[in-house]
Amino acid sequence: SIGAWLFLIFLLHALGFDLQQKQPRVNNYTLHFSDDVLADLKTRLHLTRFPSELEDIKGWEYGVPLATLKEFVKYWENSFDWRKQEAELNQLLPQFLFHYTEKDYIHFAHVKSSHPNAVPLLLIHGWPGSFLECKHVSTLFTNPNDPRDAFHLICPSLPGYTLSSPPTHRGMDPIIIAQHFADLMEELGYDHYYIQGGDWGSAIGTFLAQQYPDRVLGLHLNFMATGPPYRKGFGGIMTTILTYLLPSAVLEPQEIPNVRGPKQIWKETGYFLVHATRPQTLAYGLTDSPAGLAAWIIDKFHAWSDCKGELETRFSKDLLLTNVMLYWGSGSIGSSVKLYYETIHSERKIIGQLEKDLYVSVPTAFAIFPHENFLFPVKSWAEYFYNVTRWNWFSSGGHFAALEEPEALVKDVQGFRRELENNRLCVHSDI
Repeated sequence: SIGAWLFLIFLLHALGFDLQQKQPRVNNYTLHFSDDVLADLKTRLHLTRFPSELEDIKGWEYGVPLATLKEFVKYWENSFDWRKQEAELNQLLPQFLFHYTEKDYIHFAHVKSSHPNAVPLLLIHGWPGSFLECKHVSTLFTNPNDPRDAFHLICPSLPGYTLSSPPTHRGMDPIIIAQHFADLMEELGYDHYYIQGGDWGSAIGTFLAQQYPDRVLGLHLNFMATGPPYRKGFGGIMTTILTYLLPSAVLEPQEIPNVRGPKQIWKETGYFLVHATRPQTLAYGLTDSPAGLAAWIIDKFHAWSDCKGELETRFSKDLLLTNVMLYWGSGSIGSSVKLYYETIHSERKIIGQLEKDLYVSVPTAFAIFPHENFLFPVKSWAEYFYNVTRWNWFSSGGHFAALEEPEALVKDVQGFRRELENNRLCVHSDI
């Protein structure tokens, strides 16, 4: 009877059975930009209107030189093979979409190791990077010479970046992104994992480790997201003062150049102020002009890397344009730069938390590359904010460590893991 059926349905609901078929939260994804997108791009590149340039400037003093951008645009229009790059990424990096709401999703690459003792590693990129940053390190992490060093690699695209959906409401700041990434790892069945991050990945990884210390085995950073500890009580104030007044008395010799003054900081943070105050205004030009987008992004790869003024000694045109294409084809440059605005204007007062309330108890490693242009990689400062157990200096490399120095970065993460695992074994043996 109808009554019996209604009673059965009620009973199944009461026991926790959901009779409606839910959509899976993780779906396969294949990177593909339509032919129409590529044809439109080619037309726009051909019709690029270039600005004038002063005759007496040298190199990149005013930004991307006109001749350099013309060379990139010509190559992009006539020689760059996006379909080849697309196929290589699809083959090397299996990709998926994680739906954290019915309409919102995070794109991620997930490369599993065949070694049985592999542990998960969440590798988090920043701006103007992308999941492309895991291209050079994926095989090194997942199939190392020593199977004891193997990782499963998870490399998400930040919300609003390239292939992840753009946020539709304000508030998508690093703390919220950290929560989404924790949900992603839980959905994949990873209860415990390591984190590696630079740029925004450092801030997001920091908040993830702070919020979920029982899940994060170790935090490895190649970018220090905090500044001087002047809000960390009397000790922090004195450390900050002595650092600036008597740096040789409190710093290691290699740390002294990292204490940047106002002039050095302002030189490379103009973009930050634009992103943090007028992201929508900037987005119109960069979304409409592929040449403008390329200039805005390529400029940062030149300024922030260890290229010694010669961009293509570190990055090929194909690599740089593939990264630019991920932003162009997805139309995501506007939503990506909004992360700066959301961070500065966050109700959670993120900047204040980084300066005052932050402490990460999870074991933390810092890999310091000499041409990192930002903030303050000073160990005595970092120890106010992190449980620093490893601090390594490198002789070359810059902001984009996974692309510039993939072998060095991978070895440092592997060494960090081995140290922590050996320490855990010692603790268990003592017990």
